[in-house]
Amino acid sequence: MTNFYLFDLDYEEIDKEFVFEPEFYGYDEDGAPYYGEHEYCPWLQPQKIEVEDGNKTFSVTNGLLINNKTHALVLSEVGLTDVIIPEGVEIITTWAFLRRDVAHIQFPSTLKSIGLASFCLCADLVSVEFPDSLIEMKTGAFSLCRNLASVTFAGGLRSIGEEAFDGCDSLKSINFADGLTEIKDHAFRDCTSLRKVVFPDSLEVVGADIFSGCLLNLIQLPPKLSMEDPTEILEFGTTRISTAIFSGNQYTTGIPAIKGMRKAYFLGAPPETLMDYIDEDYTENVYYLDEFAEDWAMVDKPQWTLWKLEMVTRDQAEEMIYKELNPPEAVKVTPKFLPTPTSTPYRAPTPSPLPEPSNEVRTGIDPVMIVLPALIVLTIAAVVVIVARRRRK
Repeated sequence: MTNFYLFDLDYEEIDKEFVFEPEFYGYDEDGAPYYGEHEYCPWLQPQKIEVEDGNKTFSVTNGLLINNKTHALVLSEVGLTDVIIPEGVEIITTWAFLRRDVAHIQFPSTLKSIGLASFCLCADLVSVEFPDSLIEMKTGAFSLCRNLASVTFAGGLRSIGEEAFDGCDSLKSINFADGLTEIKDHAFRDCTSLRKVVFPDSLEVVGADIFSGCLLNLIQLPPKLSMEDPTEILEFGTTRISTAIFSGNQYTTGIPAIKGMRKAYFLGAPPETLMDYIDEDYTENVYYLDEFAEDWAMVDKPQWTLWKLEMVTRDQAEEMIYKELNPPEAVKVTPKFLPTPTSTPYRAPTPSPLPEPSNEVRTGIDPVMIVLPALIVLTIAAVVVIVARRRRK
């Protein structure tokens, strides 16, 4: 074997040698034959990979199939948990680790590209840290990694592909590095645990709805930013971002750029029009730096009257932003009305003993002894009266 790799025709062009005539697959329930134009095998799950002796193109290292001519890692065995990709590998190709049990991975310092859906559905992966050598990350590279919580990028990365982290609903921390210039459509869609994002100053272009389905509390924008498609407006796809920090004022935006924003920090000169940035229905406070006071004094006052403008120093702004980025952890308080627990175990109350019968003779007059004779006397008197009346008759 001299050539082998997985591919997705919806996204990739393939070598002519991988194109073949329609293949007979079998018969459907009605007895009609059906054919396939190409073999679709993204769920290729090899228990063991072996290469014949003398093969100068492929080798296997720790369960990883490597093309030594293209310096590409093309497939992995199932069951791998702790993965160390050997130095020299430059490309991880399509579906190489699709639906594997990878929990930890160490990338080589030679890695340049991570391919289509390379680590899609790796449910045990918790965190990833990329080397400085990495330049691009293609579509769906880490999509649907449900337990992925932390991602750290390095300065070499230039582009994050479409849906690269789509559906990573445990993702809480993204550490971008300066050098990133582009984030494509839906890159972080449905990352529902993500709360804050700080873009690097190098970022220039973003795709549509990159945070669709997310619930961000804070976002910090670079000095300038525009859409990948110049005919589109800049929207992040979120329903609400409570705090936004504008590092500059050169943005190609929709109206408003950020929906649901309550606080806005401008770290530079004011934009030409505030309405392109501020959400009229939500925004309450707009902060700007005193070092740009003269520029802000020249703004069109009528359009700013809906919001409270406040001038702050850079130190004040940095302190306020730090608190926004690092909110204090909630302190668990025990309500005061609850009784303080003690170490004494609960004991049921001991019943009081019944009194012993007394042998003493009562000296007082019992009321029964008075009433009973009276009743006897009345009964006798009634009998006498009845007898007397009968005799008269």
